[in-house]
Amino acid sequence: MKKIGLKVSQQVTTLAHGAEQHTLLIMADFLNKKYDLNIIGCEVYPDELKKYKIINLVNYYHFPKLLRKILHIPMAMINTIMYAKNEKPDLLFSLGGPYYIGLAVLVAGKLFGIKTLVRTAEDH
Repeated sequence: MKKIGLKVSQQVTTLAHGAEQHTLLIMADFLNKKYDLNIIGCEVYPDELKKYKIINLVNYYHFPKLLRKILHIPMAMINTIMYAKNEKPDLLFSLGGPYYIGLAVLVAGKLFGIKTLVRTAEDH
């Protein structure tokens, strides 16, 4: 079965990115039927996502808010690169902010020769 790594925001809640949560729930239900789906990078998420395999190798939500803002892009990169190296998915797919999530997906894809798909965010 082909494996898809779906990179999302650190917080997937209606308070953070409501459109991302809705899109993720719909896409996860669809993709999980035909593929081995891994959701990458979310630390705060609704109960509906607990049935999926969520991979977050470096947690930073417990850091002070200012430090989280500073580390947001580097942590997205680290989590995505480590996931790609360890899991070797067939596709890396970005869902959410195209700047930092899309960048992380593209860099990891280039480093490990993985196909990538970067889509625009729901609220941008």
